[in-house]
Amino acid sequence: MLNDEHFKVMYYEQDSSKVFANTDIKGGVAVTYRDSKKNFGAIGQFISIPELNNILHKVLASENFISLSTLHFGNSTYKLTAKVYQEHPDFIERVSQAERFSVGSNIFSRFPEIFYNSQQNDMDIQIYGREDNKRVYKWTKKEYIAEHPNLDKYKIFIPIVVVIVLLIVVGYFYKEYNYNNYKNKKDVEVYQYFGGLRHDYTAVFTYNIKDVIVDIRGKDEKIEYDSTPIYLPGEDKVIFPNAMSVVFPLREGSQYKIYKYSIYEYASDDNIHYLTSGEYKNKYTYFFLFDGNDTYFFPYETSLKIGGTVYKKLSPMSYVSLVGGVTLIYYDKGSDTSEVIEVDNKKVEVFNDNLDLNISEKYFNSFSNKVLLFKTDFLNDITKMNIDK
Repeated sequence: MLNDEHFKVMYYEQDSSKVFANTDIKGGVAVTYRDSKKNFGAIGQFISIPELNNILHKVLASENFISLSTLHFGNSTYKLTAKVYQEHPDFIERVSQAERFSVGSNIFSRFPEIFYNSQQNDMDIQIYGREDNKRVYKWTKKEYIAEHPNLDKYKIFIPIVVVIVLLIVVGYFYKEYNYNNYKNKKDVEVYQYFGGLRHDYTAVFTYNIKDVIVDIRGKDEKIEYDSTPIYLPGEDKVIFPNAMSVVFPLREGSQYKIYKYSIYEYASDDNIHYLTSGEYKNKYTYFFLFDGNDTYFFPYETSLKIGGTVYKKLSPMSYVSLVGGVTLIYYDKGSDTSEVIEVDNKKVEVFNDNLDLNISEKYFNSFSNKVLLFKTDFLNDITKMNIDK
């Protein structure tokens, strides 16, 4: 299954009780998806941490990739030859059958007769092992050790690894320093809605040398940022403090990820919707954003329905949050109003001509197909989007 290129894991939760209360499922809960018309690439080895999974696949995809198994050999790969027991038949009584040809850590004390402190002839080989709880070198006859691809090669693996690791660490932090090296900090007037009330304040935006926002915080007050969108007064621009999913209902329900501090902008003169995620900026049509939990942002005009009845029309760039299935919070940008409503588990929906979204059950309809919404963790970032934008 993990080698199936048409198969992908859309959601994984190791703690099954977070999905099914009071239920312990060993290995966790996974939601998988298979599409015979799409090639997602074989998973191979499933890793639940997205960052590590991305690193693994980048390494394996490298043209110059060589597995460490071709360079590193454990001590268990070295074996004694039958000649040892031919010349020393009494050795058989000292070991079990399973360990008869093993070159273990205690071999110096197990067979002291075949090891000596100094080289006896040019064909002898040297072994580094333990004796009396100390690391020591001993010599033995070459014919006592079976042929091995690494036997006649220098054993400098440990110092090479140390150097490589140091180079990787230094290179990584140098790259991160260059990328996140603060170019400037800028005071920006923003507003957010909390509990139905508008809060205007000055935020400090920190940019790296490539003009990408890497940090936002309140200038004169502490703001606990969640997924609540940040608006800039007088501008058709919204910033998202957390990673978000970009959902395309008219493109087979495709879902992608944009990163923390991504920006939505609307160019009214050209009627173009832009999304900026890190350094990547592009234009898109017919989409909405989802934080993976309870908040939905709509670039287009929509209608909010509660319990089967249309409650309010929402202007473009508005958002809806449904907390715990019982508390509904919406913000309508056009009227600059927000409201907190106790819906008592009534079904909450948002719709327009191109969208049919069930917020209560976290799914939407795409060409008569019901599509579940997923958390951002297991989505490809939007730069991997390979369809016509």
